[in-house]
Amino acid sequence: MDWEWVRAQFALRTDLLHFAPFIIASHPRVVREAIELHRTGLDRDPVGYYRQNKLREEKGRAELAGYLDCPPEEVALTDSTTMGLALVYLGLKCRPGQEILTTSHEFYSTYECLRLKSTQSGTTVRQVDLYSEPRSAEEHQMVAALIGSITGNTRCLALTWVHSATGVKIPVKEICGEIRRINEDRAEHERIVVCVDAVHAVGVEDFSISELGCDFLVSGAHKWLFGPRGTGFVWGSTAGWNNVQPLIPNFGVMSGEQPTGFPGIIGTPGGFHSFEHRWSLADVFQFVNPIGKPAISEYISDQVTQMIGLLGAAGVEVATPADARRHAGIVSCKIAGRDSANVVDELRTDHGIVATTSPGEGEYVRLAPSIVTTPDQVEYVAEAMSRL
Repeated sequence: MDWEWVRAQFALRTDLLHFAPFIIASHPRVVREAIELHRTGLDRDPVGYYRQNKLREEKGRAELAGYLDCPPEEVALTDSTTMGLALVYLGLKCRPGQEILTTSHEFYSTYECLRLKSTQSGTTVRQVDLYSEPRSAEEHQMVAALIGSITGNTRCLALTWVHSATGVKIPVKEICGEIRRINEDRAEHERIVVCVDAVHAVGVEDFSISELGCDFLVSGAHKWLFGPRGTGFVWGSTAGWNNVQPLIPNFGVMSGEQPTGFPGIIGTPGGFHSFEHRWSLADVFQFVNPIGKPAISEYISDQVTQMIGLLGAAGVEVATPADARRHAGIVSCKIAGRDSANVVDELRTDHGIVATTSPGEGEYVRLAPSIVTTPDQVEYVAEAMSRL
């Protein structure tokens, strides 16, 4: 792969090194051009252009399904990961006395959705620690901690594949395998529904939905995937969608009767969206598919492993595990005696490096190699961190 060509597709400032694509990403050329085409069409003839192009939403759904390796009817389109999590957790069918089990390593959106669910339905929410030190987190320990906390009242597991604060990647496939065995002895209304926030895995990990075993996978498309800003999705299995009640009317069915049909389509919130962005979702796959998930995953993983090694050798405290099985794209670290927010400011001001701090869990400096960075840039970042 010509990674120089890949980087040339972006309009990023060349005086900065961009190590924070997991916040909000730049659009590659093909997406920028598609957005501008639809924006111009809507500005010139809003109603006519909308009527002519509204089926482009289905093309985006189909392309996304192809990328995930699943049927299009299982995919609901959203505006963000947060919207997707809310649709699943607030729509989850729970009986009084049932609980949602989550971890102490989740992002705010999950915690707030679960708080609202508890307020709405009286569902109990319980947290479990998967590890005490992120760098030494082991797969078997994380599985054992989670599975050992399940009770007969556990109705849902609310998990994040790659933890935003620490960069730890949990063993989703292994966890889901254990849940599948537990569910064999449960009635449908008591089966454990596994929901995975995959916002820091989609666009980084080389995977197919069918091999994971979860019930829901939720992500935005405007981070690692470099899709249009304000786009995202919920993938749900047949069993998963059967256990969730739609929250927002879908405009595909406006008969006044209870909507029926494909669950992903019914689960897609209706209303008018930023159509120039949603209709451009299909175009990002013209960019990423020729590169390929395996090549992207290997390129990012190699840089992450390189960065962890260089930072550690420079005396920087690295929180993210060095083992590629337990990290994805985020590297979280600290400099002893330094405030991480100040370090992030100095990295940008004095060294032209774009980084960010982590939400909670020690407020780390977070650096994320991606398809827009290079091994040479990783070396420069490590040298800058060493000087700081």
